[in-house]
Formats: sequence, C-alpha cells, structure tokens
Amino acid sequence: MKVNLQQSIDIEEVPFKIDGMYKVEIEKLQLLCDLAQSLDVLQPEKFISQIDFIRQKLFSIDDAMAECSSLMVSYKAAHDKISQLQAAVPEDSDVQK
Repeated sequence: MKVNLQQSIDIEEVPFKIDGMYKVEIEKLQLLCDLAQSLDVLQPEKFISQIDFIRQKLFSIDDAMAECSSLMVSYKAAHDKISQLQAAVPEDSDVQK
C-alpha cells in the first residue's frame, strides 16, 4: 500500500530534495542491475521469481522518477513565475522614496 505525504519546504530547497529522491532511485537501479546480471537461467523457478521481483521494483522506480519529474516541472514553473515578478519590479523604484 502506498500513501502520499506532504510537507512544506522553501522553494530554493526543492531541487536538493528532488536530487535526494532521484539518487535513491538510481541506487535501487544499480542494485537491480547487479541482481539481473546474477540471474541463473539454469534455475528456471528462481529465474522467473527474480525477474518478477525486478519488474515490480522497476515499476516502483518508474513511479518515483515520474514524481521527481513532476516536482521539477512544478518547481521550474514557480521559479520562472518568481523571476518574472522580480523582473517586473524595478530595483530603484520611486515607491520607497
């Protein structure tokens, strides 16, 4: 069973949070690659079981990477919006004088 967790972080921390999530998935991929390379086709039942395990984990990794991508798209949109708003306000505004 999967659950969704929400948390609030500063917008500038988002890329670092995504990086951490992404690196966890890369480590999982490396472990799965090692497992896949060690499969023994001369043991059919074990082979079938391990292939199924690898496929399930790959689906999970794909979901996590899709979440990383979605978060980065949202971050980029928010960051671009902030940049546009900051560019629209002149630095030497007469409002402060």
